[in-house]
Amino acid sequence: MITFLPLFSAFIGAVVAQLLAHALTSCRERKKNNKEIFQEFISPFLNEIMLFIETETRFRKEHDVEKTIDGTSLLREIFTKIKYGNSYLINAKIKYDYSISFFNGKQDTTNNHMLRVFFWFLDYSRSILKSIISSDEDLLIKIVKIQKKCGLWIILSDAFTYEIATEIMNWSWTWNKDFYEYISIEDIQNLLEVEEHENSYAIKKLIESIYKEFTNSKNEIPKEIITNFIENE
Repeated sequence: MITFLPLFSAFIGAVVAQLLAHALTSCRERKKNNKEIFQEFISPFLNEIMLFIETETRFRKEHDVEKTIDGTSLLREIFTKIKYGNSYLINAKIKYDYSISFFNGKQDTTNNHMLRVFFWFLDYSRSILKSIISSDEDLLIKIVKIQKKCGLWIILSDAFTYEIATEIMNWSWTWNKDFYEYISIEDIQNLLEVEEHENSYAIKKLIESIYKEFTNSKNEIPKEIITNFIENE
């Protein structure tokens, strides 16, 4: 029994070394792959998506915005490189394509699915950036905030219409400055991942909290904004 111990130990050592080598190789390959995804897919579109969300939900857009982004054209460019996307992005593309193919007379449906593609693109961007950039916390924080804004825009679009939701988001500057901190990105992801009826209570509570932001605001909110919430109850 004692004679075989050195051989057994050597065998175990060789297996462990092999596993470690495989793990290191896989890690290097993953980093190389993520760097390619960043260069070919994330980098060309990240700023444009953030700019689209920021400008389209900006108060006094016609006065303050010098450059606007065509969301549909941007989407087409993203789809040319969708092979770099993850399952969430590919699923969002499929749903967008379906909304185009089976147009039901509501532009809202297509616009909502466009926003969903942007939402999951931002989510994917954070994941890739974390894997290749050691410390760019400011950029990651900015992406999270814009992703939250996009998520709320989608939820409001589902509850009202795309046009009304956009108008509501134009006035989001009146909300408490810490409002976005109260809502986690994970909560918004969960609301968007499952069917709307499964999260009806959570969505209702979220919309109520947005309504309270307007009613508690010291700024003068347009009457039609408040009316939209009342009529939706």
